[in-house]
Amino acid sequence: MQDREAIVAMVADAAELVSLRLTPPELAASPVVFRRPDGTSVFRPKSSTVFTSESQLAAEDRLLERAANLAGPTVALATVEKITRRPDADGRMLGDDQADALIRIAVSGRMLDLLVGPAGAGKTTAMNALRRAWEAEHGTG
Repeated sequence: MQDREAIVAMVADAAELVSLRLTPPELAASPVVFRRPDGTSVFRPKSSTVFTSESQLAAEDRLLERAANLAGPTVALATVEKITRRPDADGRMLGDDQADALIRIAVSGRMLDLLVGPAGAGKTTAMNALRRAWEAEHGTG
């Protein structure tokens, strides 16, 4: 058990050495009454320090650049609206929120758009409609 804990601590220390800490240090010490037995503040969640890497930050920068680039291809609003009003091959209709998301993506011109939602929200159905709109405007492939 002690060997395992020592190895885990060594791995964590090694990872921390090659990482960039994003969580700022505490600026003031908390009074003793607000400290845990290990000396950490109760106002900061345990194990909440966030780290990243140079390569991760560079990848995020590339994504942000592409999201800001408005030179991407688009689909005409009329084409998207026509697709969003028709059921797909399985008879599913898009909800208003799905149609709105689809329109925003199709006409944005951004090189990168992101569609986020919980499981079962209809992201795949919306993206299938986007593909249909794209193919109606630009052809297959």
